[in-house]
Amino acid sequence: MKILTFDLSRIMAGTVAPSTIEDCVEAFRELGHEVTQIEPTILGETPQERLEGLKEEFRKTEPDFVFTLNDYCLTPELLTILKIPYVSWFGDNPFHVMENNYCSPYYTIFVWDWFYIKNLKEVGFENVYYLPYGSNPAVFKRVELSQEEEERYGCNISFAGSSFSSALKKYDEIVKDRDTKKLIDKIVEIQVEDPTLNISDILKAVEDASYCSISFKDTQHKRQIEIWLEYLAMAKYRQEIIGNLGSLGLNIYGDEGWREFLKGGDWNGIRFLGWANNRTDLTKIYNVSKINLNISKSQSRSALSMRIFDISCAGGFLVTDFRVTLPEFFILDKEVVCYRSKDEVRELVVYYLDHPQEREEIGRAAQKRILAEHTFRHRMGSLLATMVDKGRL
Repeated sequence: MKILTFDLSRIMAGTVAPSTIEDCVEAFRELGHEVTQIEPTILGETPQERLEGLKEEFRKTEPDFVFTLNDYCLTPELLTILKIPYVSWFGDNPFHVMENNYCSPYYTIFVWDWFYIKNLKEVGFENVYYLPYGSNPAVFKRVELSQEEEERYGCNISFAGSSFSSALKKYDEIVKDRDTKKLIDKIVEIQVEDPTLNISDILKAVEDASYCSISFKDTQHKRQIEIWLEYLAMAKYRQEIIGNLGSLGLNIYGDEGWREFLKGGDWNGIRFLGWANNRTDLTKIYNVSKINLNISKSQSRSALSMRIFDISCAGGFLVTDFRVTLPEFFILDKEVVCYRSKDEVRELVVYYLDHPQEREEIGRAAQKRILAEHTFRHRMGSLLATMVDKGRL
């Protein structure tokens, strides 16, 4: 089968997307398929030139379908005119990242969280399917670290992820009066207590109960505010969990917002160590950390984050927040340890720091599970099987 996809290393630099699409390409090729990867920015300087360049690439490669992540680089109208099936695998809320609501019969959507399937179908997308994350065992695996690497990465607890600090900085810009402040603070408080709740539902419930509301210019503005509210809640949620682990020996990797939160980068036994490269740093961090912490984004209503699969694939010991699908992938307390509220985290961490043998056994069991059932090769195989079974090719 011929598959055309995109090199996202330039247009999505600094995100996990370039690595993820490389994992997908590698899996497709392992399954015996021919993959052509193109760099969108070199096709032309203007949108029209790039469109013509894409058209020429489609003509030369004659793909059976075009594949991408999160709708990146897709040209729905052109692909529909050329009658080329195209596929997007979403690992974020589709309504946050989707640039085009063009509901083509040639478009197939896969989402990492089944929560979004109903909403996508309601707005006109007919071919929507569930495809959870996986991991790449060629990248995330057991590795031997040098003494220097042990000293650099070694810690009791590690967390790699966004601080969402940009949402905190926008607070004063968006909140202009006392009533709005009370409304927003209540919405955020509820989301922090249960990050799996839908922010739209929280917003409506709080507005109904308080007899006041946020004024939106249009649907797009409402969506932007809801995204901001989610990120604001996530910033506070992560800060509460991280702050509660002070004195236990925690290393944080991510954006500079963590440095600000930690008042300079090293506070109360918590160290900020900057950005961690997905390909070169993370597997070492996951191997040498006694406990790898996962704090999922609130947009993952039921789904498991990529971090869960990668830590487990590397054989690391994981403590993660509970999601309803977690027992479908792992045996709880045998292959993964989870917390159901932010107040449980410290207790679990303290326990497992004192029980290294249990950590080792759980980490190895999780790795075995990933290698048997949850690699990118498994996921791309499922994607192709769905495409064939549903008559999408």
